[in-house]
Amino acid sequence: MLKSKRILTAVVGTAIILGSGMVGCSTDSDPTAPSTSSSDSQWAEFPESGDASTGLFDRIRSITNSLIHLVVEIIPGDGGVLESGPFELIVPPGALDYVADYEMSHTRFGYVQVDLGPHGAEFDAPVTLNVDLSGTGLARYDDITLYWWDEDAEEWVDVGGTWDPDSNMLSTELEHFSRYRPGRAGW
Repeated sequence: MLKSKRILTAVVGTAIILGSGMVGCSTDSDPTAPSTSSSDSQWAEFPESGDASTGLFDRIRSITNSLIHLVVEIIPGDGGVLESGPFELIVPPGALDYVADYEMSHTRFGYVQVDLGPHGAEFDAPVTLNVDLSGTGLARYDDITLYWWDEDAEEWVDVGGTWDPDSNMLSTELEHFSRYRPGRAGW
Protein backbone atom coordinates (compact mmCIF):
# COMPACT_ATOMS: atom_id res chain seq x y z
CA MET A 1 0.00 0.00 0.00
CA LEU A 2 1.37 3.37 -1.00
CA LYS A 3 1.92 5.50 2.05
CA SER A 4 2.25 9.09 1.07
CA LYS A 5 2.11 12.39 2.77
CA ARG A 6 1.66 15.64 0.95
CA ILE A 7 2.88 18.89 2.29
CA LEU A 8 2.08 22.08 0.44
CA THR A 9 4.13 24.89 1.90
CA ALA A 10 2.43 28.26 1.79
CA VAL A 11 4.19 30.06 4.62
CA VAL A 12 5.45 33.43 3.43
CA GLY A 13 8.96 33.08 4.88
CA THR A 14 9.44 29.59 3.47
CA ALA A 15 7.99 30.61 0.12
CA ILE A 16 10.30 33.58 -0.17
CA ILE A 17 13.32 31.44 0.71
CA LEU A 18 12.31 28.82 -1.89
CA GLY A 19 11.57 31.50 -4.43
CA SER A 20 14.86 33.29 -4.00
CA GLY A 21 16.56 30.48 -5.88
CA MET A 22 14.02 30.48 -8.69
CA VAL A 23 13.42 34.12 -9.64
CA GLY A 24 15.40 36.72 -11.56
CA CYS A 25 18.42 37.28 -9.31
CA SER A 26 21.39 35.57 -10.89
CA THR A 27 24.30 34.02 -9.04
CA ASP A 28 26.65 31.23 -10.04
CA SER A 29 24.41 28.71 -8.27
CA ASP A 30 21.21 30.31 -9.56
CA PRO A 31 21.18 30.04 -13.35
CA THR A 32 19.00 32.31 -15.44
CA ALA A 33 18.51 32.25 -19.15
CA PRO A 34 20.28 34.65 -21.46
CA SER A 35 18.32 37.79 -22.20
CA THR A 36 16.25 37.31 -25.36
CA SER A 37 13.06 38.64 -26.82
CA SER A 38 10.10 36.82 -25.25
CA SER A 39 8.73 36.13 -28.74
CA ASP A 40 11.88 34.19 -29.68
CA SER A 41 13.09 32.68 -26.41
CA GLN A 42 14.84 29.38 -25.89
CA TRP A 43 12.97 28.80 -22.63
CA ALA A 44 9.33 28.15 -21.78
CA GLU A 45 7.78 30.88 -19.64
CA PHE A 46 4.48 30.96 -17.79
CA PRO A 47 2.00 33.44 -19.28
CA GLU A 48 2.01 36.83 -17.55
CA SER A 49 -0.76 37.15 -15.00
CA GLY A 50 -2.08 39.98 -12.92
CA ASP A 51 -2.03 43.70 -13.37
CA ALA A 52 1.32 45.47 -13.19
CA SER A 53 -0.41 48.41 -11.51
CA THR A 54 -1.37 46.39 -8.42
CA GLY A 55 0.11 47.40 -5.10
CA LEU A 56 3.30 45.97 -3.61
CA PHE A 57 1.41 43.86 -1.04
CA ASP A 58 -0.77 42.32 -3.78
CA ARG A 59 2.31 41.56 -5.92
CA ILE A 60 4.11 39.92 -2.95
CA ARG A 61 1.01 37.87 -2.12
CA SER A 62 0.73 36.84 -5.78
CA ILE A 63 4.37 35.69 -5.87
CA THR A 64 4.12 33.94 -2.50
CA ASN A 65 0.99 32.08 -3.59
CA SER A 66 2.81 31.06 -6.76
CA LEU A 67 5.65 29.17 -5.04
CA ILE A 68 4.95 25.46 -4.71
CA HIS A 69 6.88 22.87 -2.69
CA LEU A 70 5.50 19.34 -2.63
CA VAL A 71 6.90 16.40 -0.64
CA VAL A 72 5.68 12.82 -1.03
CA GLU A 73 7.08 9.78 0.76
CA ILE A 74 7.38 6.88 -1.68
CA ILE A 75 7.87 3.23 -0.72
CA PRO A 76 10.35 1.44 -3.06
CA GLY A 77 8.10 -1.47 -4.04
CA ASP A 78 5.07 0.74 -4.69
CA GLY A 79 6.32 3.67 -6.73
CA GLY A 80 4.12 6.72 -7.02
CA VAL A 81 3.25 9.96 -8.81
CA LEU A 82 3.86 13.60 -7.87
CA GLU A 83 1.73 16.16 -9.68
CA SER A 84 1.85 19.92 -9.34
CA GLY A 85 1.12 22.64 -11.87
CA PRO A 86 2.44 21.64 -15.29
CA PHE A 87 4.68 18.91 -13.83
CA GLU A 88 4.04 15.20 -13.34
CA LEU A 89 6.76 12.92 -11.96
CA ILE A 90 6.17 9.18 -12.35
CA VAL A 91 8.29 7.03 -10.02
CA PRO A 92 8.19 3.33 -10.94
CA PRO A 93 8.45 0.61 -8.29
CA GLY A 94 12.10 -0.03 -7.46
CA ALA A 95 13.44 3.34 -8.67
CA LEU A 96 15.21 3.64 -5.31
CA ASP A 97 15.86 0.77 -2.92
CA TYR A 98 14.95 2.82 0.16
CA VAL A 99 11.99 4.88 1.37
CA ALA A 100 12.51 8.49 0.29
CA ASP A 101 10.76 11.83 0.49
CA TYR A 102 10.52 12.92 -3.13
CA GLU A 103 10.38 16.70 -3.53
CA MET A 104 9.11 18.98 -6.27
CA SER A 105 9.57 22.76 -6.11
CA HIS A 106 8.49 25.22 -8.78
CA THR A 107 6.75 28.53 -9.35
CA ARG A 108 3.76 29.57 -11.42
CA PHE A 109 5.54 32.60 -12.89
CA GLY A 110 8.69 33.26 -14.91
CA TYR A 111 10.51 30.32 -16.43
CA VAL A 112 8.89 26.88 -16.42
CA GLN A 113 11.40 24.96 -14.32
CA VAL A 114 11.34 22.47 -11.50
CA ASP A 115 13.75 21.40 -8.77
CA LEU A 116 13.46 17.71 -7.94
CA GLY A 117 14.79 15.95 -4.85
CA PRO A 118 16.31 14.27 -3.10
CA HIS A 119 18.91 16.34 -4.96
CA GLY A 120 21.46 14.16 -6.74
CA ALA A 121 19.51 10.91 -6.19
CA GLU A 122 20.31 8.37 -8.92
CA PHE A 123 17.80 5.68 -9.83
CA ASP A 124 17.88 1.94 -10.41
CA ALA A 125 14.97 2.45 -12.85
CA PRO A 126 14.44 5.81 -14.59
CA VAL A 127 11.68 8.11 -13.41
CA THR A 128 9.61 10.04 -15.96
CA LEU A 129 9.04 13.78 -15.87
CA ASN A 130 6.12 15.08 -17.94
CA VAL A 131 5.79 18.83 -18.51
CA ASP A 132 2.62 20.37 -19.94
CA LEU A 133 3.68 23.42 -21.97
CA SER A 134 0.14 24.52 -22.89
CA GLY A 135 -0.15 28.28 -22.81
CA THR A 136 3.59 28.92 -23.19
CA GLY A 137 5.14 30.49 -26.28
CA LEU A 138 7.45 27.49 -26.57
CA ALA A 139 4.57 25.16 -27.46
CA ARG A 140 4.49 26.49 -31.04
CA TYR A 141 7.93 25.02 -31.83
CA ASP A 142 8.78 21.44 -32.75
CA ASP A 143 12.33 21.30 -31.34
CA ILE A 144 11.42 21.06 -27.64
CA THR A 145 13.72 19.26 -25.21
CA LEU A 146 14.51 19.17 -21.49
CA TYR A 147 17.64 20.64 -19.92
CA TRP A 148 19.17 20.07 -16.50
CA TRP A 149 21.42 22.51 -14.67
CA ASP A 150 24.92 21.04 -14.29
CA GLU A 151 26.22 22.83 -11.20
CA ASP A 152 29.82 21.70 -11.71
CA ALA A 153 30.04 22.91 -15.32
CA GLU A 154 27.65 25.84 -14.63
CA GLU A 155 25.66 25.20 -17.79
CA TRP A 156 22.36 23.82 -19.03
CA VAL A 157 22.70 20.29 -20.48
CA ASP A 158 20.23 18.88 -23.01
CA VAL A 159 18.83 15.57 -21.69
CA GLY A 160 16.37 15.04 -24.55
CA GLY A 161 12.79 13.97 -24.30
CA THR A 162 9.77 13.26 -26.44
CA TRP A 163 7.72 16.25 -27.54
CA ASP A 164 4.04 15.74 -28.45
CA PRO A 165 2.77 18.95 -30.12
CA ASP A 166 -0.84 17.67 -30.11
CA SER A 167 -0.96 17.49 -26.30
CA ASN A 168 1.77 20.11 -25.66
CA MET A 169 3.48 17.51 -23.45
CA LEU A 170 7.23 16.98 -23.07
CA SER A 171 8.13 13.60 -21.55
CA THR A 172 11.65 12.69 -20.43
CA GLU A 173 13.16 9.79 -18.50
CA LEU A 174 15.49 11.01 -15.75
CA GLU A 175 18.41 9.16 -14.22
CA HIS A 176 18.93 11.65 -11.38
CA PHE A 177 17.30 14.63 -9.66
CA SER A 178 18.40 18.21 -10.15
CA ARG A 179 16.95 21.43 -11.61
CA TYR A 180 15.18 20.95 -14.94
CA ARG A 181 13.85 23.41 -17.52
CA PRO A 182 12.17 22.79 -20.91
CA GLY A 183 13.58 24.69 -23.85
CA ARG A 184 14.34 24.62 -27.54
CA ALA A 185 17.04 22.20 -28.67
CA GLY A 186 20.36 23.50 -29.93
CA TRP A 187 20.28 26.96 -28.36
